[in-house]
Amino acid sequence: MKIEHREGEFSINLGREKAVLLYDTVDKTMVIHHTYTPTEFRGKGIAAKLVEESIKFAKQKGLKIKPACSYVENYFEKNPKRKNILVD
Repeated sequence: MKIEHREGEFSINLGREKAVLLYDTVDKTMVIHHTYTPTEFRGKGIAAKLVEESIKFAKQKGLKIKPACSYVENYFEKNPKRKNILVD
């Protein structure tokens, strides 16, 4: 699966639909507002791939992440070793 990035969005094309992660950058913080995966593609780790790509991007840019989306909050609860990228 190829992850595409444009300002404010990471996405994966899934044919007629796409999975997305939407964010804003404020100062040195990446605020992740929303993740969406079409119903028929849920449970396959697609949203996790988008979060992981956003983590990689944040590290490259020297940003901290502030989850404002329940999926992203849950992702970090399930992956505590990655919490060092979160805003204090």
